Amino acid sequence: MARAKKGEAIRSALAARIGELGLLEKDKLDFVPRAAPLRFSAAELQGELLRLCHQGALEGGLSVALDVRPDELVGPLTYALGGTATRLKVFDARGDSPMELVVSFEGTSERWELEGIDALVHNLNDLYRTDPEVKTAAVLGDFEDMRQLWCLGKKPLGRLLREPFFEPLNRRQLEQIASGPADGWTG
Repeated sequence: MARAKKGEAIRSALAARIGELGLLEKDKLDFVPRAAPLRFSAAELQGELLRLCHQGALEGGLSVALDVRPDELVGPLTYALGGTATRLKVFDARGDSPMELVVSFEGTSERWELEGIDALVHNLNDLYRTDPEVKTAAVLGDFEDMRQLWCLGKKPLGRLLREPFFEPLNRRQLEQIASGPADGWTG
């Protein structure tokens, strides 16, 4: 029972902090977040972040089946990224693993060879890294046999990267994107 109470305390404090950042879907919670210091281990915080994402409580959060193919995910993911990403077109999809996608955007086309979800996230983040209107996808990890993704605006991304609970699997790429243009992200 003590373990369950600790999990609730972590989840509540984490949800309160994410709410302060304006990134919480409060109507998806079955509890009231209570602000408290985040004095928990990184593993405990990360575990509860995955749970909040899976629960649908993170604004821009997605739970994706581990066996989803890149051509099945590209539509929902570009929709979640928003902005000009919604105009990306897939002209061809071939193979399984790796899958080859031929995509078109802004009058140009590219051929992508993708091993799975993370490779698609990487390519989309790279493609739209300088577009302030398109969110960036963070790969949070796995929970309940689902990959947890969090689509974030570029401005809050920089703040999140300084938070002790935010340890995405694609952190290096996100740090490069967050550094953004010389004058910083204003969007």
